[in-house]
Amino acid sequence: MATANRHLSETKEKGSAKAKISKESLRQALILFKYLKPHRGKFIGGLIFIALSAFTTSLFPLFLGKMIDAASPGSEVPGMTTSQFDFGLKNIHWSLNTTLLLIFCQLTLQTIFSFMRVYLLTSAGERSLADMRKDVYSKLLTMPMSFLQKKE
Repeated sequence: MATANRHLSETKEKGSAKAKISKESLRQALILFKYLKPHRGKFIGGLIFIALSAFTTSLFPLFLGKMIDAASPGSEVPGMTTSQFDFGLKNIHWSLNTTLLLIFCQLTLQTIFSFMRVYLLTSAGERSLADMRKDVYSKLLTMPMSFLQKKE
């Protein structure tokens, strides 16, 4: 713990300057994506599942509002007016059982989408990291002994 605190204080004393973003630094950062390229199918699938998970998450307040409307029909909230972004959803009336079934389906889909998102992105990340480690290890094996004996 003391070593970590000492390292943090040394870093603060040196005044770590932020790196400038340039074409060259972006080009160097994009080199890392060559490790992700063999796993791009899983990565793109994970991104799609992120979007699907976000969409199903955004449906929950709609279904919850429709459930409240079904549980107390005819009640109006004072001051609530229709907006231009209503999309005609105000006129949809579902029964309480239908709304609860839709909430259950929405939560089930959200669970599946979230699982697939985590599985695919973790799998792509771990495999690309394994490829990076393999390349670093093979590079270390080819380095001359003089490089490995240096102390800096």
